Amino acid sequence: MQNRPYLPKITINTIYPAIPISCKWYIGIPVLSSVHINYANSSFTFNQLFTNDGSGVKNPDLNGVNKRMHFRNFIGTEIHTQLFALGYKYNEYSLVFSVTEKNNLPVTYPKDLINLFLQGNGPYVGKAASLKGTGIYFNHYREYAIGVSKNLWNGMYIGVRAKLLFGKLNISTRKTNIDLSTDETTFDLNFEGDLLINTSLPLIVDISNNTVNSISYNNGVSPVTLALNRKNPGFAVDAGVVYAYTDKIQLSASIIDLGFIRWRSNLNTFDASGEFTYDGILNQSDEEGSYLQNLREQFYKQMKLEAYPEKYTTFLPPRFLAGGNYKHNQYLSGGIMGDVIVYKSKVMPSITLTGQAKPTYWLGFVGSYTIQNYSYNNLGFGFYIGKAPVQFYMVSDNALAFFKPLDARMVNIRFGLNINLGCSKKDKGETIKSGGGSGCFGMESSTRKKYLKKVKPWSKRKGK
Repeated sequence: MQNRPYLPKITINTIYPAIPISCKWYIGIPVLSSVHINYANSSFTFNQLFTNDGSGVKNPDLNGVNKRMHFRNFIGTEIHTQLFALGYKYNEYSLVFSVTEKNNLPVTYPKDLINLFLQGNGPYVGKAASLKGTGIYFNHYREYAIGVSKNLWNGMYIGVRAKLLFGKLNISTRKTNIDLSTDETTFDLNFEGDLLINTSLPLIVDISNNTVNSISYNNGVSPVTLALNRKNPGFAVDAGVVYAYTDKIQLSASIIDLGFIRWRSNLNTFDASGEFTYDGILNQSDEEGSYLQNLREQFYKQMKLEAYPEKYTTFLPPRFLAGGNYKHNQYLSGGIMGDVIVYKSKVMPSITLTGQAKPTYWLGFVGSYTIQNYSYNNLGFGFYIGKAPVQFYMVSDNALAFFKPLDARMVNIRFGLNINLGCSKKDKGETIKSGGGSGCFGMESSTRKKYLKKVKPWSKRKGK
């Protein structure tokens, strides 16, 4: 559900720390240098949730959606905005500093939760419905990153990036050990659960006698205070390697977002635990709505519900990438990349095939096909236009979503404006005019020339 490694190198550098910058200097314009917006749903689209009844009116098709559910499901959004970036190239070292605002909201839920909502507890007579795996992880933080990449030997680049994090807002589900069962003879609903949710939000919560009396915004925390809050520090690291296996094949791998945030401000931990039994069938109702009212009253009476401030730690979802690129000639290339994101106990893999065309050094196109989130119709497209010092790019994993957004389970776009200064003529032209062919991934013509003086080409090394 993230951007793919195919277009401007400063964009690629965000997920492949080993990729060097192209020219002497790189400047990221505040907000405009990189904007990434993403939405992903593992189970259904909007038009599958609301179907046409034949008269032009859309009605919820909850049973149809229920049939599309998997054992564990996922809905997530991301909005990443780069506030500032500065890169500098010194000999064979590339240094990049950036500041990025990140908002992530992944939600996971099991199929049993939807079944209970749609069908009540009837299908679970004599057995339990488990709501384990239900969770929300909203994370808003600011990232200050500094990275370095270096050409080591034989076309191998390594890179590492250290990231200082400051959390702003967070909701993190720690426990959802909830089981619901129904007695075979009395149809009594038996509930047993342990729910724990940590939050770092500017809220005032009033809970007494196992009842939530009120939740209100804390007017003592202004938006400016929240934006400048540095009381929730964290740290993360990225690392990667790129290797020229042959003149035409390059291999790469990265580990992204190995880190954590320690939350110490605006704290509220919600804790609910216990068990209770309710007489009756779930989903039964009357005109006065007494069923839901009685269910709520018994829940509050028999469960232990409280809120208290507690410091806690959250870990970023780590990401693992590996891929290869084949260069047919200086104009055409293609590649494959595997991508795995681990969110707590849920593993979200994807695989992408890409093809790139560079008719000239100031214009390039890319097409892609991605399998992700049980979705198999993700055709992507991207382009960059411009030469040094200014270059604009835009890329999406699912370009069809822009034509039919209500039929898409993935909507992804990244765009921005790059400014590169201190580029030589060879850097500007890359290999389009000069040929090249050393197979050094990410290396410009001037760098290739220095590199080939130190090592023998692959054809000569192979003949040893």
